[in-house]
Amino acid sequence: MQSTFSAAKTMAYWGVFKEPRGLIRLLEFIFAIFAFATAVNGASRLIINAPTPSEQLSAAWSYPYSLSDVVITGTNTSERLSDSNGIKPSAEFFVFTGVTSFLLSLAACIMYVFFDVKYRQDERLPLLDLLITVLWTIFWIAGSSETKWFKSRTAQQQQQFPSSEQPPYAQQGVDAMQAPKRPGIIDNRT
Repeated sequence: MQSTFSAAKTMAYWGVFKEPRGLIRLLEFIFAIFAFATAVNGASRLIINAPTPSEQLSAAWSYPYSLSDVVITGTNTSERLSDSNGIKPSAEFFVFTGVTSFLLSLAACIMYVFFDVKYRQDERLPLLDLLITVLWTIFWIAGSSETKWFKSRTAQQQQQFPSSEQPPYAQQGVDAMQAPKRPGIIDNRT
């Protein structure tokens, strides 16, 4: 047993992290942790001040951002948001991509360190590594593209502003994140 451990220890090639392939996989590992950790840690809260100071409506939501489960509560009111503008699939796809990228980069680092000789000798392993990297690059682009984030932001706006009422900045071409806040609405973006 001692000889097996010492043989495995001598076969490990830690210098791979000085090479571009190892360094890039290590950075991908770290960025994947930050990506899915930030996606599942987000939360929002909306407070609507009613005409009478005694009544105030509030709603809060967090990952997985299932807006159909959000309840708007007030002094005498409790109502659910409609589920037509759910952003849950977009958030879940982004987290799926982050978690699987984390696992794939960990597996690639293990393969680079402990099976470096086989990786260099077998021509299929680098090609398979390239194909997986290209596929996950496409997943990252699809998961974090502006259309996904725009869809989620639009869904939140449609919950705040009924279809008959346009946000005050819709006509001006102002970005939703930089738009002036609607009177009576306190939007705490976290």
